[in-house]
Amino acid sequence: MNLNLLYPIILAEDYEKLVDWYMNTFDLRIKHKFEGKENYTVLEHSGQAVVGIAIAREMGVKPTAPRNNTAIIQFSVSDINRLFAGVRETGSKILFGPFTDEEGKYLYGGLLDIRGNQIWVVEERK
Repeated sequence: MNLNLLYPIILAEDYEKLVDWYMNTFDLRIKHKFEGKENYTVLEHSGQAVVGIAIAREMGVKPTAPRNNTAIIQFSVSDINRLFAGVRETGSKILFGPFTDEEGKYLYGGLLDIRGNQIWVVEERK
């Protein structure tokens, strides 16, 4: 059996606003947008699907405080400082960082999307 991780899916109350935030913050584009009984958007970067967003109530879910989630979204980025500057401009919250790991090989940090979902980001230093 082969097993491949696809991408995380976020269930949103503010669907269109959250789609826009991810597109603008991470420079993502729409790969697929499904509309009908259930609305669902898959966002991509360089042809690769990276996150899906669906409407929570259509999935029978009433979101609670996302900071209590036990799953965290993580992205690898090429410029964490530029990303964090853009996040600050949108009024989103930086949780920590960017920090450098003990060996100096990575910059890393954490932020919240506009819904409060925790996102960790890592930049490998060359």
